[in-house]
Amino acid sequence: MPLRPYQETGIKRITQAWREGHKAIIAVAPVGAGKTALAIEMTARAFRHDASISDPEKQFDVFFIAHRQELISQPYQRYTKEGMRAGIIKAGHKPNPSARLQIVSVQTVVNRVILPTIRKRALVFVDECHRVKSASYTQVIENLKKTYVEVFLIGLTATPYRGDHQGLGDVATKLIEIATPKQLVSEGWICNPISYVGENDAPSDVTLPTSHGEFNTEASAALSDRPHLVANIVDMWRKYSGGYPGWGFAVNVAHSQHIVERFNAAGIRAAHLDGTTPPKERKRILARSSIGGFASNHPDGLDVVCNVDVLTEGTDPDSCYEILLEDPEVRDLWQGKSYPPEQNPIAVIGDWARTKSMGKYIQRIGRACRTHPKKTHAVYLDHAGNEARHCQLLQHERFTLDDGSNVIKTRLVKKATKAAVLNCPVCGMAFKPPLANCADCGSALGVVGNVDLEALAEAPGELVPSVAQPNLPRKQLPHEQEAWLRARLVWWESDNAGRVARGLPAYKRGHFYHTANAAFLAKFKRPMDVGVFEKVMGR
Repeated sequence: MPLRPYQETGIKRITQAWREGHKAIIAVAPVGAGKTALAIEMTARAFRHDASISDPEKQFDVFFIAHRQELISQPYQRYTKEGMRAGIIKAGHKPNPSARLQIVSVQTVVNRVILPTIRKRALVFVDECHRVKSASYTQVIENLKKTYVEVFLIGLTATPYRGDHQGLGDVATKLIEIATPKQLVSEGWICNPISYVGENDAPSDVTLPTSHGEFNTEASAALSDRPHLVANIVDMWRKYSGGYPGWGFAVNVAHSQHIVERFNAAGIRAAHLDGTTPPKERKRILARSSIGGFASNHPDGLDVVCNVDVLTEGTDPDSCYEILLEDPEVRDLWQGKSYPPEQNPIAVIGDWARTKSMGKYIQRIGRACRTHPKKTHAVYLDHAGNEARHCQLLQHERFTLDDGSNVIKTRLVKKATKAAVLNCPVCGMAFKPPLANCADCGSALGVVGNVDLEALAEAPGELVPSVAQPNLPRKQLPHEQEAWLRARLVWWESDNAGRVARGLPAYKRGHFYHTANAAFLAKFKRPMDVGVFEKVMGR
């Protein structure tokens, strides 16, 4: 398969990192950069390498590990199209243990023994690898290391951080940015959506309760489903969508269903999708979204699909049209013709759920970034203040594993007592009970509150174009801010000790806050989070 120039360069950088002794690497590339294509090409090269040698101890078995149905079926289809025989390790699928390439559901393989083969090396791709610290992924990787003499792990992600604000420095020794959004937009591989945001700054989050690193679902739903926002969602979609179909992200199931009702009442064809939607219905909704939009005259087309963080990681809008082409269960959408209806690309994202997770925000906006011959532009409708809360897409670059702070953290921080940790049954994200919804994928873990139906009255509202700031640095994540602050604290305490030794009064805590904040503002062009300062000083 022909590679894009940055993909070829990325493979060379990964290969060089292997030579330097890095066997666990995080490969970062934006949504739409072709991370699966990267894995397929590296697999093909590994197999070609093996064909030239006879020693099985130097040959590779390959594992592609993921956590969602789409992240299993889509790579399997793409690998097989390239002529590679693959097995699937997932509940409900007949195994093929003789295949050297296995597409693996982490929820399934964590409960199975990984049997050794004659080959002693494993090349392991972990899709959406910001989840790799969950208990299930950790167990699977440990099992692979027990089975194989050498394991080379490549974590693929567009968002190299987690909802719990942890870095990935304890699971990999090197991070490689294959490409940045700014680079891919300038080269024409993805598009930079036009953002429309509230006329004022981001909504105040001060009084909004949080649970395990994310806004409380019920409280956020009550705030997001207030009258002027609901009506504004419909009006702004009609005004700015440009006739394209799109996807919208709601706080919870009730919120999403109410928004669907508002769209349908306004004559805009909408459907709801969540983690409990039956597979057959889910496929049909996605296929209908690929032939919808105001410009479509197909009677079954959809203008909007509302969901609760289901259509994020690994959901390629183009694959929705492939369902229409390949799945006989939706062949009736061809309307009795021998050729399929024309595709209308997903180009609009409505964001109606505030989030503290930069990763979740970037995953949402990234769904509209893929280019298409019929797409002149893409649109991001930000009703929740998430762009102001985080950063613009083109600022999303320059990541590190943990900012080199492990030594400092070990010196200064006492280890917390171990608490009970569970895993989301849908995405595998670790969480501590009690928690109603997964803070990462939105799946129900318990009872979800309803939204007041009286909150559906129409009221006016406006979004305005966002001012582009491509050269502003990306907002530093909490763990990055913490690492930077702890490093500065070591220096400040040393300076303070010197002052005392010279007979001068020690600086007070306020001095450190003001000097550190000023330095942080000068370097990153944004103020430091007060909560991070309190965490560091409360060690």
